[in-house]
Amino acid sequence: MSELATILIVDDEAELREVLEEYLSAQGHTALGAENAAVARALCAQHAIDLAILDIHLPGEDGLSLARHLREHYKMGM
Repeated sequence: MSELATILIVDDEAELREVLEEYLSAQGHTALGAENAAVARALCAQHAIDLAILDIHLPGEDGLSLARHLREHYKMGM
């Protein structure tokens, strides 16, 4: 049996983000949605995140910059 994960989904398109959250939650994972990098950073400070799914073209701070920040400050992966 595989381990369940806490998955961060960062996308400014609410419909896409919500579909991913619903699907991953239905599979038993904890899915946390964020509409931008600032919200994602706050969620990472509050939760142990195992995996992040990032939109590269976010308003404000882009997904690549956020990915670098997450890699430097948090240990993710199972």
